[in-house]
Amino acid sequence: GVSVPLGAILVGIGLLIYAQAKSSHIWMFGIGTFAVVLIDILEKFGALPSPLHWPPLYGIGGALILLFFFGILWFWARRYAVFEESGKTVAEFQLVGYIFLIMAMWYLCGALARPFQKAFEGSTPGSPVAIMVFLVLGWLFLFISHYQSIRLEKGKDI
Repeated sequence: GVSVPLGAILVGIGLLIYAQAKSSHIWMFGIGTFAVVLIDILEKFGALPSPLHWPPLYGIGGALILLFFFGILWFWARRYAVFEESGKTVAEFQLVGYIFLIMAMWYLCGALARPFQKAFEGSTPGSPVAIMVFLVLGWLFLFISHYQSIRLEKGKDI
């Protein structure tokens, strides 16, 4: 269903409105809303093959994810160099979170591609435990980095 993706988008829009962000920035959620609704409509009306698996799409998507990840690391390293010690602690938690999320993406890629690979037909699927552990750790460390950032802004020692 689309309830969680649309709910997350609505929460994001609500947060931007509450934070009095520029209205011109709220359009970014329009991209996500459009994609979620379009895919749902196309699936419901049978316009997309089921199951939808087109390897070039996943290859391009995976390459883009890695490029964005390396870009984040590049910007992270440049910012990290100018932080004072307390700011570096926040950035380190952030980096650990990103690393765990890219590890989760790696395992997700393998798990989601497996059913479509003839070499693995009839084999038992791998355990999703690693994926869940890496996702939880990634989100945990990003949460800690945001929490520590707020404490730093309020002048509390980290």
